[in-house]
Amino acid sequence: HDRIARPAMFAVALMALQHENKIDGIYEKLIEERDPLVRIGATGMLALGYVGTSDNKAVSKLLNIAATDLSSDVRRLAVIGLSFVLLKKPKSALKLMTMLSTSYNPMVRHAVALSLGILGANSYDVAFFSLIEKLIEDKVDYVRQAAGISLGLVSQLGTIHLNPSLEELRALLQT
Repeated sequence: HDRIARPAMFAVALMALQHENKIDGIYEKLIEERDPLVRIGATGMLALGYVGTSDNKAVSKLLNIAATDLSSDVRRLAVIGLSFVLLKKPKSALKLMTMLSTSYNPMVRHAVALSLGILGANSYDVAFFSLIEKLIEDKVDYVRQAAGISLGLVSQLGTIHLNPSLEELRALLQT
């Protein structure tokens, strides 16, 4: 049942937190399953197992999942997982998110928007603003909503005096 399987898979993912190479065998078995909920667990396991490590192997696997998985939910979690793996290298992650933001899949763009908030939270890094601005103007409502959340996370420490374009973004969000 979906209401049981989803939390169970997230529990499995949380148990893998910072266990890096110890989870590879289990991950390989779970990612091959047909059930997308199991693949969600495997993706979360990979992301949390390598959180903050910038491990190339984990990044490569997550990018492959984000590009090829049949389930949009699995793809979305793979993109969010990239932000956790690359948490200590936000500039590298920003390059990947820029490429992924052009995806035809709105769930991937939604994940990119959320990832920008995760990566740039509390930083007021202007490099994130241009990509967030593009996503705020997306045609899909939940992508715009996630971009608005990310804008709030990134701009927590800023003011309109530091970045005048924030006033325009605020006006856009109020419409």
